[in-house]
Amino acid sequence: MDLERLRILLIDDHQLLLQGLERLLLDANAEVRISSDAEAALATLPQNPPDLILIDLFMPGMDGLGFIQAVNARQLLIPIAVISSTDDLLRIQQVLDAGVFGFIPKSYNREALLQAIDLILQGEVFLPKDIREKLAFLNRGGGERQANLGLSDRQLQIVQLLARGYPNKRISTTLHISDETVKTHLRNIFRQLDVNSRTEAVTKALEMQLVRL
Repeated sequence: MDLERLRILLIDDHQLLLQGLERLLLDANAEVRISSDAEAALATLPQNPPDLILIDLFMPGMDGLGFIQAVNARQLLIPIAVISSTDDLLRIQQVLDAGVFGFIPKSYNREALLQAIDLILQGEVFLPKDIREKLAFLNRGGGERQANLGLSDRQLQIVQLLARGYPNKRISTTLHISDETVKTHLRNIFRQLDVNSRTEAVTKALEMQLVRL
């Protein structure tokens, strides 16, 4: 596949991976810019917009989700795809909800990566089959169970993070909400699950298959 004249911005804090991906795309004749700092890359977009942005999900400072939300807030109509090694379905669903055009595993070889980029450039949302199936299962089952308990999507996200042992501060950072908002959600979750503690909430959520470890 030839990406001639396609302008791609790569954002990743892992230099070896960044350079390897850059070489792969240059070999496909793309024009490539690289950055290890999402916030710095964001500042360049109005004056020098690429045709496609590929960004890692977990980075120090502004992470992938924060970058995507910032691009959306600025109404910059640039397709973005996440390229990551994570298998965190909650995080993947978050970036999909934020409007990314795809999730590409870092384990992909050259052919698979270029095929994913081709689909994205055609306007499709790219997801590996296994991740698509897992998300469909969780969303289908989760939606039915949430309806029974009246939990919102955000509350379910928080319960999932509770099950992973996240303290309030890490929950607020992960979901980009304030500590007070986390506390408010927890009070409502306790009431709706009819429990009095985080441990009881997690235990009941696991019993009801609202979340999984």
